[in-house]
Amino acid sequence: MVKKEPVSINWQTLFAIIPIIGLWACYRIEKLRLYLIVIIAMLAVEFYITLMIFDEQDFDCFWGLIECEQTPYEPLVMYLETVVSFAISIVLIRKWTREWNSKISKNS
Repeated sequence: MVKKEPVSINWQTLFAIIPIIGLWACYRIEKLRLYLIVIIAMLAVEFYITLMIFDEQDFDCFWGLIECEQTPYEPLVMYLETVVSFAISIVLIRKWTREWNSKISKNS
């Protein structure tokens, strides 16, 4: 069970950037299940975007299913997907941490 105490928004933001520790940050504010659902949804959207952008051969190359040369826009797509995923994680963690801290301060 999680301790019912306020947590630092700055530390939570830092933890959101580090993949596995971000899960622990969500556990501390009792939002782990919701965060896992959001991560799975983001992965599904990234997969769908990749499928829409690349043709079949490029798609197989992107996911490493076959060996081939990298397309010029592949690094850009990967970079954008990563930045958007981190941004969503940071925004959610900060929002949920503020809610958690206000809920804890009201109960005290």
